[in-house]
Amino acid sequence: MELLIYKVRLENQKYWGNRQKYVSVISEFLNGITTAEDFSDEFLDLWKKDRDRNGRKMNFEPDTIPEEFSRLIGKVFSCCEIFEPESKEEDKYDKKFY
Repeated sequence: MELLIYKVRLENQKYWGNRQKYVSVISEFLNGITTAEDFSDEFLDLWKKDRDRNGRKMNFEPDTIPEEFSRLIGKVFSCCEIFEPESKEEDKYDKKFY
């Protein structure tokens, strides 16, 4: 069980490592700099790159902040996926929304 908890924390760390990029993409959208479509595209691209990144090269910080940030990013991801239902990319994450 302890190893599973560690694995989840390590997965959450992937998104935390790029938190400045996520904040920038979200901020540009909230400030009217990018459209909803551009925001969704940029966010999904960043999220998928982080999801697929190899976790062995990360600096692991055993803290709860990355877990909370990862949950927030997951919620934004869900909204982006719902916003773009025409997405044709076959992805295990896409299937749960259709």
